[in-house]
Amino acid sequence: MPFVKLSKLPQNFELPEENGLSFYENVLIKAKFVYDKFKKTVIADDSGLVIPSLDGFPGIFSSRFAKKMGGFENAMKKIIELLRGKSSFAKFVCYAVLYLKDNEFYVFRGEVEGFIVNPRGNKGFGYDPIFLYPQFGRTFGEIPYFLKDRVSHRGKAMRQLIDKLKELHKKGRI
Repeated sequence: MPFVKLSKLPQNFELPEENGLSFYENVLIKAKFVYDKFKKTVIADDSGLVIPSLDGFPGIFSSRFAKKMGGFENAMKKIIELLRGKSSFAKFVCYAVLYLKDNEFYVFRGEVEGFIVNPRGNKGFGYDPIFLYPQFGRTFGEIPYFLKDRVSHRGKAMRQLIDKLKELHKKGRI
C-alpha cells in the first residue's frame, strides 16, 4: 500500500491551514488535502494539550500558541501563570486518521490525563515537561519515550489505527 511520507514531499509543499474547530476537523482537513493532492493512503494526526480550567486552552491552538509565544518554553511559563489559583488538571488529546479515499476514512482518538506542574525533565517535546502523569509520578519530560508511548494520547490513537490497518489487510482491502 503506497503511503505519502511527509519527509519525501517537495520542500515547498505546505499543508493547509488548520481552520477547523476541533482536533477531529483539523486532522481531516490535513488528511483530505494530502489525499487529494497525491491520491495515496494518508495517515495524519492532530493533537494538543487541553486544560479544562482554562476553557480547554490551548487545545487545537497548542502549537500555534507556542509559536506565538516564541517557543514551548515561553508557552509553558504562560500556561503556569494562567493556572494560578485554578485546577491544574489537564489532558493530552490526539486524533489520528487513516484516510483511504474520499468517503472512506477511519478516525481514532487517544487521551491521557494528568496535571500541569512546573517544568521537569528534558525528554519528549512540546509541553511534555509540564505534564505530570500521576501513575508514574513524573512528567512526560522525565520518562523514556518507550514508557511514554505505552500511555500517551498519540500512542493510544496509533495503536487503534494499526489494529484497523491489520484488519483491513486481513480482509484484503489494503
